[in-house]
Amino acid sequence: MTKENIKYRNGAWLLGSEVLGGVSQIQINCKTWQRKSEELENRQLINDNIYTISPKGILVIGNTSEFNNDLEKLTSFELFRQSLSNIEIITFDELFERAKFILGNTDNLSI
Repeated sequence: MTKENIKYRNGAWLLGSEVLGGVSQIQINCKTWQRKSEELENRQLINDNIYTISPKGILVIGNTSEFNNDLEKLTSFELFRQSLSNIEIITFDELFERAKFILGNTDNLSI
């Protein structure tokens, strides 16, 4: 997630280009989805109570272990992902833990 691994200023770390590029791609995709849902040929779905108001994007990327327990790096990442609107960034290990929880904390699951 932070392949560049560059400390910026005042304890802030630059996020990797994969994260920033992924967020940009999701923003474009959500905007396209919203625009397409408003086109006349897609309005028929509204009659079936299927419609898009503000699509949410999800980016699954990296692993929290990449921060090597560095609080400054983790803080930079957390502040960035919490400040996004309608985009959720989740790491593969976080997604795996969510899946285990949903399945009832199955201990015999592994990545």
